[in-house]
Amino acid sequence: VVENDSLIPLLDMWLENIQNNDRWITAKELYSELKDISLMRDAEFKYNKPQSLAKRIKNTSQVLKRKFMLDSMNDTSRSVKVYKFRNTTWNEENKTNEPN
Repeated sequence: VVENDSLIPLLDMWLENIQNNDRWITAKELYSELKDISLMRDAEFKYNKPQSLAKRIKNTSQVLKRKFMLDSMNDTSRSVKVYKFRNTTWNEENKTNEPN
């Protein structure tokens, strides 16, 4: 069940930083950044290690693809899986603010 999962609101908060939009990131890096956000904003963080977060991303990938256009690939140079999320809300809200 994704409705009660802290991952969606945490990703929304993480994607408020435009530099995270379409950025390739490992589960370990994302874990650290989401944990920091949860501490700063007093938000729930249910994951006790990066592997737990990676498993949750895998198990909710269809929802994350719809909400955040999740993409993933194996980074063979580092022998890790990397993820990319997109803030689709930001893109829609700011289309009118883009220069012509």
